[in-house]
Amino acid sequence: MPHPRYFGYQRRHDDVLITHGCRVVGRVQGDDRVHALLAELQQDDPQQVLTRWIAVVGRSAPATEGCAP
Repeated sequence: MPHPRYFGYQRRHDDVLITHGCRVVGRVQGDDRVHALLAELQQDDPQQVLTRWIAVVGRSAPATEGCAP
């Protein structure tokens, strides 16, 4: 049975990439937004936080990002 795919995130320079199943599904840019996301991640359930944030940022990240094979 395949493993469930969860949201994750990676901090890159001044951005945070939101991933789902090793694929980038969104990007948070700007100091204020990045700090707000990271603060929320420390206070609430990360899966719920990332789900809310991906609804806000949408699929704005490049499709070429993701896990290495």
